[in-house]
Amino acid sequence: MQLAVRGPGPIRGCESVNGILLQVEYLAHLWEIMQTILIVDDSPTAREMVSSQLRQSGFKVLEAEDGEAAIASIQAQTPNLVVTDIVMPRKNGYELTRWIKNNPVTQHIPVVMCTSKSEEFDIYWGMKQGADAYITKPYHPPDLINAVKQLLNL
Repeated sequence: MQLAVRGPGPIRGCESVNGILLQVEYLAHLWEIMQTILIVDDSPTAREMVSSQLRQSGFKVLEAEDGEAAIASIQAQTPNLVVTDIVMPRKNGYELTRWIKNNPVTQHIPVVMCTSKSEEFDIYWGMKQGADAYITKPYHPPDLINAVKQLLNL
């Protein structure tokens, strides 16, 4: 049995292993699919929009409606990256980020703050809490996808 996987354009970077062609780019895409992103936002519309964009880019997505629900989700299944809003009930995005970055088990998880809070101090404070990236709404979807990929080294 032989399997050939073709993406757009010619097959590049392939190796033959027991008669099976493996395309390096395809394997990289499979790795990307295995990456789990937790979206934290109290707005169901915003969660769905961000989730949809990430799913279309091949990521597995988990959702939480606030920081407390996010902590429960992280403790149940550690994501590869968290995208969080700031203004939320129960536990806001600043508090969630501090929890993630101060916990030895989770401090390696990259955090992207995606929020409408766009003042210079808001950005400064978000980064001071440990955010790895800060994106203000409204944003262009490729900007979020590129930030996520960069933080995951994809």
